[in-house]
Amino acid sequence: MNEPISDIDLNAYVDGELDAQRRIEVEAWLEANPEDAARVMHDMRVRDEIRLFMDGPALERAAPEMAAPEPAASAPAQPAVASGAPLPRRRQWGALWRRPAAELLNRARAPAAS
Repeated sequence: MNEPISDIDLNAYVDGELDAQRRIEVEAWLEANPEDAARVMHDMRVRDEIRLFMDGPALERAAPEMAAPEPAASAPAQPAVASGAPLPRRRQWGALWRRPAAELLNRARAPAAS
């Protein structure tokens, strides 16, 4: 007998992380559960919007005052992480959300279209 479909399965479906058999089971379950199917479709749309946004030129449109300050000329520039080394988790998340944050600020500052 198949295991019941859980939120973990639905999230893995949205992220494309299910094996073929479990994906087929989840899709069959979603056909019988339209409310959850609508939620999954919404999650997939949000995922796709984030992916499109992350590929877009949001940083180039960011306001100049949002730019990182230039390092002091007197201090020699030392990389925080050796080249080729993976970024610490905190820096990865900062890089991940920098573009969406800049875009949200740009949208908030833009004049409302009438």
